[in-house]
Amino acid sequence: MTQSIVAHSKVVKPLVKVIIYCRVSSMLQMDGYGLQRQQDVIKAFLDDFKVPSELGYEIDRENFEVLEDQGRSAYHGYNFSKGELGKFRDKVLSGEVKSGLFLIENVDRYTRLEEYIAMNEFNNLILGGIDILEVETGEIFSKKISGSLTKLTVSISRAYSESKRKSNISKRSWMNRKRKSLEDGVAINNNTPDWLQLSDDKKSYVVDTDKVELINYVFNSYVVGLGATNIIKRLNDQRNYLSDTPWSTNKIYHLLSNKRVTGYLGDERHYPQIVEPGLYDQVQELLKNKTRKRKKAGTFMRSLFNGIAKCAFCGNGMIGHNMSSALYLRCIAERSKTTECKNAKLIRYNAAERLILEHIRNVNWAALKQEQNDNKNDLSKLRTDASILESEIADVVKELETADDDLVMPLAKLVKKRRSELQELNEKIGTLEGSFATPDMSLVTDIDSIQDQGNVTLRQSVYLLLSKTVSTINCARYDWDETYYIFELKYIGAEQKHVLICNKTLEKKYNVVIHKKGDATIYETYSFTIEATPEMIKINVPQTIVINDYFLLLNYIDSVNGSERVAQWMRDNMVDVLRQAYS
Repeated sequence: MTQSIVAHSKVVKPLVKVIIYCRVSSMLQMDGYGLQRQQDVIKAFLDDFKVPSELGYEIDRENFEVLEDQGRSAYHGYNFSKGELGKFRDKVLSGEVKSGLFLIENVDRYTRLEEYIAMNEFNNLILGGIDILEVETGEIFSKKISGSLTKLTVSISRAYSESKRKSNISKRSWMNRKRKSLEDGVAINNNTPDWLQLSDDKKSYVVDTDKVELINYVFNSYVVGLGATNIIKRLNDQRNYLSDTPWSTNKIYHLLSNKRVTGYLGDERHYPQIVEPGLYDQVQELLKNKTRKRKKAGTFMRSLFNGIAKCAFCGNGMIGHNMSSALYLRCIAERSKTTECKNAKLIRYNAAERLILEHIRNVNWAALKQEQNDNKNDLSKLRTDASILESEIADVVKELETADDDLVMPLAKLVKKRRSELQELNEKIGTLEGSFATPDMSLVTDIDSIQDQGNVTLRQSVYLLLSKTVSTINCARYDWDETYYIFELKYIGAEQKHVLICNKTLEKKYNVVIHKKGDATIYETYSFTIEATPEMIKINVPQTIVINDYFLLLNYIDSVNGSERVAQWMRDNMVDVLRQAYS
């Protein structure tokens, strides 16, 4: 062990390691609140720091470790559950780290959890031999220093109360601003839309007529059929920007779906209307039901599923990709490496195409249409739920603007989650509002001819037919004990979906039909049916259950987010179900 000899007393003291911990909640911190600033403050403190004699050691000023947590909220404990602090704590609990002086700028950087939970996290380190020094106050929390427990308790209580107070103030402030805006007709003086400015007295809005003209150009161009890419190119070529930066796909679609152009924030009117509601509604309908464009004719048409096939793991598109003279369905994200999609695997294209075409031509389209008609009564509730979600999203987005840094990440995650829920609701609404037309499947008679990639005209006709009937095909390959492929087909204008589960040859298939009946989700296989409601789950076996059907359905349900309850029921009841089936 490294030791330090104190000349006057001739006492040999051990040298312990210094651990510096810095944390920020937001990936984009305001100036003065970053990781480097915290490090600088702590290191400057160390220059003049003298270790109290009660600790019985000296610090090794040449041997220190810096732990950083960026984008980890201390209010919800994410720095423990997902961050570097949690990893260090685990090393202390396991005995891998047995001593050290742990420096934090203040208790808030370590935790803002409620008092009893926070105290437990401090004790995990202190009882494991780590002394904690709060630089801001100079206090050391250690079992070797009398009275430090009381001071630590006070600091923890202060940190948690301050976070809660700031959160409540932010919420009340936002609600008061909205209420005052409605009652007094005054402006909400933060996050003003790009096309508005605040008046000198900050009480009303001034409309930027040039930007309003630009916005209406975008909306009208989209309605008459000009695509987003074309609009972006025209405006960027002219340097005709809405803000200081050029147009992008995200900016165009964000503007086209921004309800504030109609004056509304959620369900309340707060802003001047700059786009006619009828024009806005037209654009929303186009965004919801936009059709895929047919490819230009060429020598070959490689894939019938471009824009339709999606990776079941990451949601990105699956394209036809030639490798070693063979054609595969391949995830765009896995191919380009632009995002992490480590689960996607190649799927033999021609076999998958034949499988899906054979299924499509045998779908009971009349039953799909009838089911859509039966579910029309759900529209009113779905629209109400969507309206509530829109309002909640708008409120949280506003709250983000003034939120304490510990609240930024959880609020941002909440917005992302709510937007995902809203998208699902809007998809259901679009499905029920849409007019389901029974397609003419006469084109899908001679599959051998369709699979001739040189037969471009026929393949384009089939592609157009698929574009009008199939909204998404989620594709996945799983290498369990054996290789299986799963294709989940969703249809335009119908809520029912079909799941094809195939073996490694992509020939033998197990067809699962999933549909809604009131609040029940029903899974139909060849040999049994499972019905799941919020209150109960039951299975119906008309004759004899096929064991393979049961296990394959369980594997599929395991891969679907939100279906954990059904999967667990299938596991818990597996023995009884199979025993009854064969008794």
